[in-house]
Amino acid sequence: MKKLINNFKASLKHNRQKSLILILVFLAGVELLGLIYAFNIIRSSQKENLFLEQSQSWDYYTLASYLSKDPLYYNETKVIESLGKYLILDPELKIANKALFDKIADPIVLSNDKVRYNNLDSQQFHDYRNSCLSSIINSETVNSFSSLKLDSDTAYIKRGKIRFYLEDYKGAINDFKKAEALNSNNTDQLNQAIALAYFELGNPKYENQHIPDALLLQIDNPSSLRTHLQKQSIDALKYNPNFANAYYLKGYLGLKEISFNFHTDKSVKDIKSNEINNMIEMGIFKNQITHDMISDLTNAIRNDPFFYRRYPINTINPCPVFSDEYPTLIEIATEQIKNEPNDPYLYYKRALIYLKSNNNQKVIEDLKKSLQFSSNDNQLKAVAYYVRWLADYKEKNYQKAIEDISQAIEIHPDFADLYAIRALTYYDFLKNEEGREKVIQDCDQAIKIYKESVKKIKPESMKKNNSLKDSSSLGYSLAILLSDILNNPAHANAYFIRGLAYYAQGNQEQALSDYLQALNLHSGSMWPNLVQGEQGGGVSTIPPPEYFPP
Repeated sequence: MKKLINNFKASLKHNRQKSLILILVFLAGVELLGLIYAFNIIRSSQKENLFLEQSQSWDYYTLASYLSKDPLYYNETKVIESLGKYLILDPELKIANKALFDKIADPIVLSNDKVRYNNLDSQQFHDYRNSCLSSIINSETVNSFSSLKLDSDTAYIKRGKIRFYLEDYKGAINDFKKAEALNSNNTDQLNQAIALAYFELGNPKYENQHIPDALLLQIDNPSSLRTHLQKQSIDALKYNPNFANAYYLKGYLGLKEISFNFHTDKSVKDIKSNEINNMIEMGIFKNQITHDMISDLTNAIRNDPFFYRRYPINTINPCPVFSDEYPTLIEIATEQIKNEPNDPYLYYKRALIYLKSNNNQKVIEDLKKSLQFSSNDNQLKAVAYYVRWLADYKEKNYQKAIEDISQAIEIHPDFADLYAIRALTYYDFLKNEEGREKVIQDCDQAIKIYKESVKKIKPESMKKNNSLKDSSSLGYSLAILLSDILNNPAHANAYFIRGLAYYAQGNQEQALSDYLQALNLHSGSMWPNLVQGEQGGGVSTIPPPEYFPP
């Protein structure tokens, strides 16, 4: 009997091993077929127009790109090997640049079905992006790409940057983490680079930028995709807690879930008071996702008050500044100041670099000198006060922050954004009824100014101008622009911040009305559908955009 039992166990074990082998063979076969299929499909439309060397470099690039993006097939060794061979064949990244340009070009379809691009043309883009890479790609880096012989944090940082530019974000994260392990002195700087890679890893890219939900609609279960993307945002914030874009992406994904659960995806002007009350009764404010969404979007504004204007579409940033470059940029700015010690703009310029590297105390010191030397330049003074507000605000020096933004308002009393920024500062500083009233007053003023400015730029001739029918005319373009402005809610940030104050007062109906007005769920609002850029922050494009008063 014992012998029978042993034989039975041996037979089971043998069968399990056979089954396991069959399963592994099957999975390997599926992976191989998937790679062959993807490999052939991706390059089938390109191969016929390429020379042999170009064809080979395209092969290596597409293979590495496919391997680096699909979690099922991701294999770091194979990705590194493919990208290394690609870089040797195409050191100027012409293929990668072309692939990236095709994704980020901003197509405008005219009535005659012709498409023109607002962005740089392909060659300009290549020159621009290639200039960004010149400091990190050299023969030594290319030759050591497959097996990194330079056992230093610098080598891994260089390779991590290249992998980031080639959209191998997982590989970039691995290299940046290896660099961090080799040199802990760079931890703060590298964390920003890791956060950026995590964000791009979870930042959906659309084939058609005018359909913001295109990616969500391509799969059977959008909520699972939102969960995946949200995780990448959380990882990004873990490494950079001031990352405005990551807060916004996380909040936006929460908003999509709220829209689905509470049927809020209709034009704000079509939502009646009783419908707002119905949403409240259904428990929209009892839902944790709602509170998380509001918190995330508030933090996005806290870290970049201008983001709602600056990021109308989501795309890949072609030339990010990595944190390890800040010391060099500061050194260059410092040398310029030595040569021109009384130039207020140079202090302002260095302050921006300090701001990006999260050295807020240095920001405040440099802007104090900038303001000291810019007594006759109101424009520079206004922006300097704004940037110093941002530094003080991040340091939670709210009283000084209010003084700074109030100084900017004195210079430009008709600039709506400044009132909204001061309102947010009051909201975080004064946690009482007086503070809430100040928030509401400043937001009311911002909305009033914005509405008045819209009336001023609306030409009456638009109604009568027959040339608007001509899609190639300047008048037609202006009409589209003004239509976009007039059909969106006035000043999204002001409505959203006022909603915070109303909710704190217990006025849920008015708070929800303001939130919906800010988010304007039907048209995507003045807030972007998703964001782009390196830090999310007003940092890289300060002075503020052209909307800032002259």
